[in-house]
Amino acid sequence: MNSLSRLVLTSLCSLLVSGAALADQGGPPGNKPVAKAAEARKDAADKLKEKKAELKEKLAAVKDAGAEAKQDAKDQAKEAGKEVQEARREVAEAWAKLRETRKARRHERREELKKKWGGLHEHPAVKAELKVHGWRMARLNRIRAIAKAEGKTEVVARVDKLIEKEKARHEKHMETLKSKGDAQ
Repeated sequence: MNSLSRLVLTSLCSLLVSGAALADQGGPPGNKPVAKAAEARKDAADKLKEKKAELKEKLAAVKDAGAEAKQDAKDQAKEAGKEVQEARREVAEAWAKLRETRKARRHERREELKKKWGGLHEHPAVKAELKVHGWRMARLNRIRAIAKAEGKTEVVARVDKLIEKEKARHEKHMETLKSKGDAQ
């Protein structure tokens, strides 16, 4: 036997001996990491399934809560609509009562004007100013009543400021007309 043959024979013998030792330990050294990786993958897949199940439960709970919230919002909207309808009905009734007393209120207002301004109300310029003031005040009061019925407090506050502004403008203009009327 030559040296090459001896070398091959010893290598084969050592492989056989090491293979037998590995077989007793559970296989070649390269298979253990693969087995561990397979177990880790299986564990990860199990954890993933559990996590998916948890997330599905949470999603179902959120959907139920969202559906309940949506239903509550619908119910609140219906109640608000009923309240608005009731407020509108009350405003309509109030305007009907005002319509019935219109002549009496007009007569009272004319008497007030006669007492305050004397015979000045007969001048054409004063009549025009009273007409403009009456129209503006009627519109502002109507806007205020509707806004109050609708629950729009910001609009009510703005209209109140405009009413005060219109009253101040009217008083100033009437004083100007009165001073011009005395000069004539």
